[in-house]
Amino acid sequence: MHIAPIRAVALSAGLLTLWGCAAPQPAAAPAAGAGPVTPKVNRLVLAVEPTTAESNVLRQLSTTTAWPIFPMYEWLIEVDPATGKNVPMLSTGWKLEPDGASYRFSLRSGVRFHGDFGDFSAQDFAAAVAEKTKPDAQGQSVAYWRQLLDKVEVVTPQETVLRLKRPDSQFLDYVSRQIPGTEVFSKAAMDKLGEPTPASGPLPGTGSYQFKERQIGQYIRYERAPYKHWRVQPDFPEVEFRWMKEASTRMASLLAGEVQMASLPTDLQKQAESRGYTSLPGKVPGFRVFVDFRCCVLSDPKNAKSPFVQPGSPLEDKRVRKALSKAVNLEELNKGLFGGKGEIMYNNPFHPTRPGWNPDWQKQFAAEYGYDVAAAKSLLADAGFGPGNPLKVNSVIAQTQGFSASGDVIDALANYWRLAGLTVELVTPPSQQVQDSYQNHVVFRSTSSTLWGGIVNFGSNLASSGRQVMNVYEADEVLTEVGRTLDETKIEPLWKKEGDILFDAHKFLPLFWLPVEIVVDPKVVSGWLYPGSLTGNWTHLEHIKATR
Repeated sequence: MHIAPIRAVALSAGLLTLWGCAAPQPAAAPAAGAGPVTPKVNRLVLAVEPTTAESNVLRQLSTTTAWPIFPMYEWLIEVDPATGKNVPMLSTGWKLEPDGASYRFSLRSGVRFHGDFGDFSAQDFAAAVAEKTKPDAQGQSVAYWRQLLDKVEVVTPQETVLRLKRPDSQFLDYVSRQIPGTEVFSKAAMDKLGEPTPASGPLPGTGSYQFKERQIGQYIRYERAPYKHWRVQPDFPEVEFRWMKEASTRMASLLAGEVQMASLPTDLQKQAESRGYTSLPGKVPGFRVFVDFRCCVLSDPKNAKSPFVQPGSPLEDKRVRKALSKAVNLEELNKGLFGGKGEIMYNNPFHPTRPGWNPDWQKQFAAEYGYDVAAAKSLLADAGFGPGNPLKVNSVIAQTQGFSASGDVIDALANYWRLAGLTVELVTPPSQQVQDSYQNHVVFRSTSSTLWGGIVNFGSNLASSGRQVMNVYEADEVLTEVGRTLDETKIEPLWKKEGDILFDAHKFLPLFWLPVEIVVDPKVVSGWLYPGSLTGNWTHLEHIKATR
């Protein structure tokens, strides 16, 4: 990939317009009354779970660790917080080029960078893409960019063309807030200041908030940009993510008034609500919990007949995977650990609001996945396991991002499986190398992602992370076709075909779609318009409204 300036050219009249100047604009924050508001606190503090890694260098952050720096950045494309749809942000519109693969973006003028680093231009976006694709860049989408992108052409300061090697129906998500990686920073700042350090803070962005300070392992703080922002003027002068691993600590801090917003598990959330606190939900379905089978990795991902890297896992047998699903009492689990708020997930990561939904999955769910201990034992017996030869599986103990009660769920799942006759060992992964060698492991997951991201990141050879999880070769073939299809009428049946393959293969053990909610002090916070469907959950802080 290289970045090449070219001379300005007129847009061809024959270009296919996907979204343009008439595209819907981001939803405005909910009105809380007329005129300015004086918040009850100068610094709004959100008590949330810590990320697994912290850095001020954007390329060192992955999909799950980048969200804490989002308040200071913007993207070419925004995720509307009310609908989850892609809408213009730093771009004003985009068009598909005549080659049927590349995209031409018109960029917004007059958008200031924090500090004295001028206005946003195409050169800044080109620098963000170059940073994303450096040899030491991390994250699930890095391989995607390296495989797909040919070059970034800077046409004028307010126009750029991204030349792609092939058509890709998901590309617009990868230049949006949907998928971290193309946060726009100041190239002038990078040229002047060099690589960020823990002490320097990240490179300046264009967001409503600018970086103030951070203490690794403790907090990261932002302050409102000291000028009228082009998009949203936040109510609160400062916001802070404060890392608190224990839910009980977050609860105590909320009750003591040390924090004004807190991520809490269902039981503590109910207690807080009984004391007058309020829960604010995200607007877009996206957050879900499920079990990922870690086995069955093909030695040659392009050859369906190639042997597994580590053959012999009992999880290779679909009857075993089906038995693990049928051993779990979803109704009891939902009531006991999710407060009854969980919506059964019939086929991860498909949902009735997403493309490719097949109502037959819901009709067939009871027979294929529904709770039936006797049926689970019978399936295990058919697979050669029983009292004299119990099935042994390793359940990984790991805190999941954005979900406070993961430890309780892992324990509950292990107990269900033991009641079905399994021997379950709870293991803690000490390193990424150990994770890469999994061959008989089950991993509880909680995440938000798009339909595409949910499949690619948890079971496909189309991304680097796919080599660590169970491969379904037929599903990869369909997913490849989805990625190369721009015709919406053709994508829908392809998604349905993909879902049918995953459902029949018992690729995942689906659990629930969950509402994303944060508990707030209503004396300080009156509302918050945020999707809750993006990785990390806590995005769009600029839309938090102060109580009058």
